Order: sequence, then C-alpha cells, then structure tokens
Amino acid sequence: MFYKNNKRKKAFTLAEVLITLSIIGVIAAMTIPTLVLNYQRNITETRMKAFYSNMTQAVGQWLAEEHMEPKDVYFQNMGSSDNFVTWWNNNIGKHLTVSNVEAIAKVGSFPAIRLTMLDGSAANVYINNPNNKSAAMHFFWYAERRFCPERFENAVDGRRAFLFTLHSGNYSNENLPNKGENYKGRFITSMVSTQAQSREALLQDCGGSIANGRYGCTRLIEVDGWKIKSDYPWF
Repeated sequence: MFYKNNKRKKAFTLAEVLITLSIIGVIAAMTIPTLVLNYQRNITETRMKAFYSNMTQAVGQWLAEEHMEPKDVYFQNMGSSDNFVTWWNNNIGKHLTVSNVEAIAKVGSFPAIRLTMLDGSAANVYINNPNNKSAAMHFFWYAERRFCPERFENAVDGRRAFLFTLHSGNYSNENLPNKGENYKGRFITSMVSTQAQSREALLQDCGGSIANGRYGCTRLIEVDGWKIKSDYPWF
C-alpha cells in the first residue's frame, strides 16, 4: 500500500530572494574594488621589477657586445620613428625579448617607439635632446598594454604610467654629486634628480599633481623593495 505525502516543501518567497540578492550585491560592491586594486598592485609590482631587471641586463649585454663602456653611450636624432625601430632592433632590442616593437607618432621632432612585453606590459619610448650631453632615452612604462596610449603622452600618474630613463654617456649635471657621473649610460628608475632623494621626498614627489610629473613614483617603489606599500598615494 502506498501513502501520498501531502507535506509541501517550503520554498523561498520572492521577497526573501530579493533581499538575499541585495545583500550579495552590497558585499560585491564593497569587495570587488578592493580585489581589483590588489590585482593592479600585484601585477604592477611584479611586472615593474621584471621590466627593470630585463632592461638593465639588455643594456649591459648591448654594451658588452659593442665593446662600449657606459660613458660611450650616445644618442643621436634618428630622423623618423621607423629608423628608431631599426636602431632598437639592431642594438638594445637584440638582448630583450618582447612581443612587438612598433613606430608611433613623434614627440615633437623626436622619433618614438612602443615596446610590448611578453607579460602584457608596454612602454612608449623616445629620446629627449639627442646630440646633446643631457640626452636621455625615456621609457613611459605601463603595467597593462591597454592603458598605453596610441600617441605618446608625457604624463606619469604613478598608477598606470611610470618613468624609467637611460642616460647618455656624456651626461653631466652641475647640481648632482660628481656631476651625475654615476648615471652615465645607466638604466634607472624615474630620472636622475630622484636618485639621491630620501623616501620622504620621493613620497611627496609621487603624491603631487600630474602636472608636476610624479616622476618619483617609480623610484619610490624601487626604494621600497619593488613593493607598493600602504602609504603609497595611488593604490
């Protein structure tokens, strides 16, 4: 003999479902921005350190192959961005593995190129003041290629864009110890003026307005052991 169970299973009401979804939405709204920020912080730390290490090695290998010392590094005006691509591929680029090197619009009269790295980061590069003792190859580096502008933007915000510099071998600056001798032909974070700054000065520089550069941000992260610490202004 079979007996029918007339007990009805209790289900959630529409109101209960809506309340639950609302709670999940509030929690998501509170936690997702933090998760995204942590992700951006982590990939910035990891990729920035890798870029600095790889570029430093590439410059060193280039100098060794050409039998040059850092003081022998010299940058001339290459005329066009296409010529800059050729120069890069035949020199430093031989020792740096990237996914793409391409010509982009000039920065004023100076040719510029874009490097896209294997890890998804990218850098827009140009030579400032070629044929001059203060010549420098500036790298505006982005942790994610999607943030790298198609046309060169001379802006460092310390969150998406960061500055690296390779100075010429005849670089000289009367305001620096030993006239900046230690930075000739070297690949460095930020720029020469930030290298001797205290952490407090770098923190203040990094926390300033975009109009003033925020050039100290890259150097600050290097000083902090390639970590973006809790008092860093933009994460």
